Amino acid sequence: EVARKLTSKSPGILRTPPETVSGAVSVFQDLFGYEMAGALITKCSACLTSPPSTVRGAWNVLKTLVGEADAYNLVLKTPMAILSPGTTMQGAFDCLEQLLGIEITTKLLRKNPGILRAPRETINGSWSALHEIMSGDKDSIVSLVLRCPEVLRSPSRTVRGAWEALVHILGKERALELITQNPAVLRSPQKTVQGAWRTLSSILGGNTTIGLVQKNPDVLRTPSKTIREAHSALSLCYGSEQMAEQLICRSPSMVRVSSERILQVYHRLADVLGETEAQREFLKYPSVFKLGRAAQTAWVDDLIKFKAADDEDRRLA
Repeated sequence: EVARKLTSKSPGILRTPPETVSGAVSVFQDLFGYEMAGALITKCSACLTSPPSTVRGAWNVLKTLVGEADAYNLVLKTPMAILSPGTTMQGAFDCLEQLLGIEITTKLLRKNPGILRAPRETINGSWSALHEIMSGDKDSIVSLVLRCPEVLRSPSRTVRGAWEALVHILGKERALELITQNPAVLRSPQKTVQGAWRTLSSILGGNTTIGLVQKNPDVLRTPSKTIREAHSALSLCYGSEQMAEQLICRSPSMVRVSSERILQVYHRLADVLGETEAQREFLKYPSVFKLGRAAQTAWVDDLIKFKAADDEDRRLA
């Protein structure tokens, strides 16, 4: 069952040499027992590609840093935490402790143990960039990092580039408000931020886009191609660009949805119900495009069955 789930979720794992997979399974079962090993590997297929010596070394370092009980919980939360060399993890911890102190470092690890996979040079560089952005206000930096630890895993050039783009688009004051609200924007390459802004502005206009970004800063982390294709697919689903744009303004995260997923749902429903009826249903249930694939399939199946039963009742009436 575990093997079936893994190959379905990550078919590329089948290219991993059998001896690598066997060694990884053995070390995880040895360290965590059969049941927990299965749960970790199912959650993170990358576990099967890691050398046993790396996993053992990383586990020993993590136990030393936070204690065995906390280490178990952290690995269960983020299996990737023990897929990096122990020296990298120790270096990251020492760097974080120096910058933040032991109490905040421990708090940070409990939120995102994956931060230990970042080289200390990357953490130092990102911290320096944040120090410049926040004008040396350590409390503000700590607050930002606790909200999004992953910022410290981003290269300093990425953090600075995203910040420069935000300041150019919004001005410094609004840019500060935005990264305080959603620090993850700083993890986006400058070209992505700029491209997302230009594309949204061309679709919605500059003033509307400012409001959209303030409502959901994550839209600036979306490639412009994804935004354009989502807009085009939604325009088809709702019968007009205007309706699609109204939906995007109400729910900005729609621009992050794959156009392929949108069109699959649309075509399946339109083929059975017709375009007009399908568009009517999407107007009633716009959130369907953000559901997982299984939930989407169930929604479409149930709707088609309901419509078929309703048509039959009318025919017999």
